[in-house]
Amino acid sequence: MTSKHILKLSSINGFFENDNTIIKRGENALESNHIKFMQFDADLMIIRGDVYASMKDKTYRNEITLNKSGEIIEGSCACPRGFRCHHLAALALFGHYNISVTDKQCTWNASKPKNAEVKTSEDIYPSKPYFAIDRQINKEELNALREKLDLFGSTVGFTWLLKEETPDDKSNGAVFIIIEDIISSNEFCSSENKGEYLKEKCAIDDQQIKLIADITKGQTLNENWFLVRKHRITASNFGLILSCFKRNKFPPSLFKALAGAYNLDGIKSIQWGRTHEKTGLDYLKTNLNLDVQPTGIWLSNSGLLGASPDGLVGVDSIVEIKCPYSFRNDKLSESLKKQNTYVIRYNESGEIVINSNHKYFHQIQGLLHILKRKKCYLCIWTLHEIITVIVEIDQLWAENLSILENFYINHYLPKLMKE
Repeated sequence: MTSKHILKLSSINGFFENDNTIIKRGENALESNHIKFMQFDADLMIIRGDVYASMKDKTYRNEITLNKSGEIIEGSCACPRGFRCHHLAALALFGHYNISVTDKQCTWNASKPKNAEVKTSEDIYPSKPYFAIDRQINKEELNALREKLDLFGSTVGFTWLLKEETPDDKSNGAVFIIIEDIISSNEFCSSENKGEYLKEKCAIDDQQIKLIADITKGQTLNENWFLVRKHRITASNFGLILSCFKRNKFPPSLFKALAGAYNLDGIKSIQWGRTHEKTGLDYLKTNLNLDVQPTGIWLSNSGLLGASPDGLVGVDSIVEIKCPYSFRNDKLSESLKKQNTYVIRYNESGEIVINSNHKYFHQIQGLLHILKRKKCYLCIWTLHEIITVIVEIDQLWAENLSILENFYINHYLPKLMKE
């Protein structure tokens, strides 16, 4: 390890805003040999590297940009979180110990750790209590400060931080639970019944569920949405799991799909759906006069299952948009006459109905049951036709929630623990 570090621990702490949780996870990843590769470009002051994901069968490309003083000015990671993640922390720490001020463009393939003791950031920079003044402020003084700042309106930034806490605010201390943090904790590892421990830690009430749905609005554009859904079973996979459950066979491909091991960004059908989803939403708003409101991810009370509808309508309805790539150039009502395997089909009376054997049926029922709503506006969009079907909640489907939660504890959790 080098003695003259170009990337100092103080810079790493500053970039991660002294978030000890992320930094400690970065240290754990470093000690577990999760750095696969690192390259330093001294001219551009850029550190690039590949860091193993927690599952160790996938790597994420990371990039850290430094200024001439060795301070981190920018960092990015290809993981769902995207920035200020433990992968970046691990690469930064690896860079701290391996890049000297005299290095030019160099490449490292991570080697086995030596016996030398590595101090943690907490050992080197122990936290100290901080007091802005040398006496206690009483409530009257604090209220007087609030009143004076209110006179300036929005001119003074962050005055919302000084607002008095309401009972609702106090109950929202920990907004959401990250499952990865639980299963990597010492308490979980030492617990005798890990399934029961996880269920106890993940269980949430209706108020927390609504709060999480609110702070994850924007879904794929919102970092919190990725954090909440990670290691949870989401509605888009309900049909796949229930199909495997009926056959009592759970192939490796199932767990790869649940872990997000397949990169869907390059699949044409996925890109097509993402591109045209807004067109379907606009149709519902304009032609059916629906007031569609955006939402985030909703969790079951167990905290193990999640559902992200494409929108909310009123207090009892949701919206789901499908843009089938295989039917993109078809008039869907004509194509359905030739096959009956899609999510909608013709019945014997010539009416278009929902196909209860299709995976989208299970996705929609999962959405309705987790959100506790009564109906779904299923809008299917193609270039030549738009068909909207109202799907009512099927109360008998509710038993599948228990099946899915039991699958999580008995099958999915053991896989997560191994990885």
